[in-house]
Parts: sequence; structure tokens; C-alpha cells
Amino acid sequence: SSDALAADGPALRLARQAGEAPMGRAQVEAEEEEGGEDGAEQDWPFEVDDGDHFETPREAFEDIVPLLRCHARRRAVERQLPAEDATSQLRVYDPYFCTGRSATLLGELGFPRVINRRRDFYRDIAEGAVPKFDVLMTNPPYSSDHKKRLFDWILERQRGAAARGSREPFALLLPSWTVGKALFHKFLKGLAEVYASTGVEAAPKAGMATAADSRVGVFYVCRRGQGGRPLKYVFDHVRGAGLADCPFFGLWICGGFGDAAATHRAVLRVARGEAQGFWPAEGSWHSCRPRGPLAEPPAEPPPVATAAGVGEEEGGEEPEVDVVWADGMQSALPAHHLSGGRLVFTSSFALEAAGLLRSAEDIKRRQEENPNQKLRHERALAALERQRASVREAKGGKRKRSTGQRRYEKHEEAVATVETPLTLGEGTCRHFFSAQGCSRGDKCRFSHVNDAER
Repeated sequence: SSDALAADGPALRLARQAGEAPMGRAQVEAEEEEGGEDGAEQDWPFEVDDGDHFETPREAFEDIVPLLRCHARRRAVERQLPAEDATSQLRVYDPYFCTGRSATLLGELGFPRVINRRRDFYRDIAEGAVPKFDVLMTNPPYSSDHKKRLFDWILERQRGAAARGSREPFALLLPSWTVGKALFHKFLKGLAEVYASTGVEAAPKAGMATAADSRVGVFYVCRRGQGGRPLKYVFDHVRGAGLADCPFFGLWICGGFGDAAATHRAVLRVARGEAQGFWPAEGSWHSCRPRGPLAEPPAEPPPVATAAGVGEEEGGEEPEVDVVWADGMQSALPAHHLSGGRLVFTSSFALEAAGLLRSAEDIKRRQEENPNQKLRHERALAALERQRASVREAKGGKRKRSTGQRRYEKHEEAVATVETPLTLGEGTCRHFFSAQGCSRGDKCRFSHVNDAER
């Protein structure tokens, strides 16, 4: 097919000459630029923000490879294709072009059919020119309204895939704080509506089905670091981005793998990567593989394990992870006795416990205590009130009077309090006999005379 034709960029050709990259059909429409791969002299046919130029590191692609293989093999079985050619035939679409490097790295990892073109993604959507693909995997720009436009498009694609009875997985590398935003909650709600309309049950069988993300088969992947804690990706900086280091924690947001069983298989496949486990009896580290995800990581970082031993843990009981050692023996290890491999979170609750996402209580407390956050909150409320007032005036409605403009009337002597409650008649105005008083005045439909005293 036409979308399988290669347009190799200079970086990929140089890598092949050096014997560092496989000969594949990576689709990169990249013209040769004097600036090479660092993006300094790139000329994009669409508007760009220099702050978005943080290229996905190889480690991040390595963490998502098990998901690509999982879907490739399932796709091959359904289409009765040779299993050995599954990964080489999988079409991976990355619609946001930076330097074309994603196709190079994925090609080196065994996925030669990567579509990452120097084109305006949104124009392709408008013109119906989006290429055919099997998996969407991208590190989108975070500025402006790119995330919203991407989420809206994914919803449309998921709606079409569900109607056809097929699957179209997606993996989005985004800041972890994205999961706590209203925009993402709206996206999850949209997925729930799509799946409900087609009868797809996407929640994992043994997941945390009380969270909105797990109910629609969305889960999160990152690298496991020392002491079992999440490890931050070091993004490759493109010259001109303005920051030498990435200021956020990047996280893969994954979904669209199908029903509950298919989602569960995908979660297990990515969680069972090779790791290092600490064996207390010998005081040393050995190769092992976790048997599944850690649903609830500890909220407080546990002591770091070392070859000499592990410090005593304080606080509550830490979750354990079932592992299989290299010799086939199985055991359970505390989360901080694992290092390396991948962490998989099946809900936003688990992200909060791991410290990758602020809880609603944390956000509220930060808004109250942090001066900058408090100022932003006040400005947002003021902007919201101006918007509501504008809508009311446009509809010809009356402006709501503030409490400072209201006139309250109350009984001069008999006022009901907690200490001295009054017995009031059925048609008596309770506000008039309260400490605050009645604001309705002559228009009040209740009596300002206590009928019980007549």
C-alpha cells in the first residue's frame, strides 16, 4: 500500500550506513535540513511552539514496546497472518512531527512501519487525509489547545472503531498532571459514552473499577526506578526549546485495547518486564519478573534497598508484588525491593498513591496556602463570574443582586436561636424570626406575625 513507502530522513540513512538501524519501511517525510536532527533549522509547514520541542527518549519507547507487540500478535491472529511478521506489519501512527526521530527509534526496536510525516495533522483531519494505522502512539505538543483537539479526535476514532467491532489502541506520552485536569475527565466521560453505546465492557477484570479511567480501560505506564519508585524520563532537548531539562513527569496514557479481557492482557504484558529484585536472605539483587501491576504504590517513599540490606520500614503495611525469579521460583516482594522494569497503574487512585497526581484535597489546600495558586484561583473565579454575567445580560436576564444590596427585616424582640428556639405557626415566616431576617419584605408569602401566639 502507498502508506508503506519509505521517505527516509538523513538521520535514519546515516544510522543505516553505520549499521545502527535496521533496513525497514519507516515512513518519515523529512526533507534534508542543514540543522540535522536537533531541529535548529527545521521548517515546519504548521505553527509550532519552541517549548513543545522535547523529543521522546528511547527509554520511553522501550517501555511501550510490550504493548505494541501484544496488539501486533492479536491482530495477526485475527487476520490469520504469520506471527513472526506481526511486529514488522504493525502500522504505528505518530501524527505530530518534530524531527522524525520517533520513526528511527521505533525502527531500531523492531517496528519499521512508523508513520511520522512532516505534515499538518489538523489539516489532514479536516481533509480526510489521515493515513491508515493500527496503533496511535505520540508525544503531542502540550501548548495551546493541542491536547483538547487530540482527545476529541481520539473519541471520534474510538467511536468508529467500536461501531466496527474493532480496536484502535492509543498511547499518549503526557505530563502526569494531565490526568487530574477537567479536560481529561471529559475525555474519560466521552470514552464511557462511546463504549456504553456499543456494549463494550472495557474495565479490567481485577482492576479498580470504581475509578472513571479503569472503567473505560485506560491505564498508565512509566519506568520503575530505585526503591520501586516511579522514574522520570529524561526527554531529549531540541535546541531552541528554552529549557534544558523537562519540568514535568512524563507518563504513558494507554487505552483502546478492547474489552476487559483484552485490556487485562495488555496490562499484564507491559507489567511483566524484566526487573531486579532484592533477596534479603542473601542481601543481593537478582533478575526477576513481576507477575502483574502494583495497583496501590505507597504514598510515602519507603527506604531504599541496597546490596548491604534494607532499612526498616515505618508506617502502614506496604503492598507486595508477586514475582518470578530467573530459576522459576515465585515469591512476593515489598514494592521497594524492586528496581527497573515498568510500573503500571490501573487508576488515578494509584497515581495519587504514587505521588504522581495530586488529590482533590491536596489541590484545595494548595490553592488556599500557596499565594500564586490562590491568586490564580481568584482570577479564574472572577473570569467565570464575568462570563456568567455576560450570558445573563445576553439573554435579557436580571443581574443577580449581591447580599450587600439586600434589605433584611426581622422581629425586634422574639428571635429564634439554638439556645432559645421559638414555636412558630405553620404559615409563619421562619426567616423573619431568625437572626438574619427576611429579605422579601412585603412580597413575602408567609406571615410576619407568629400565628402560634394568637
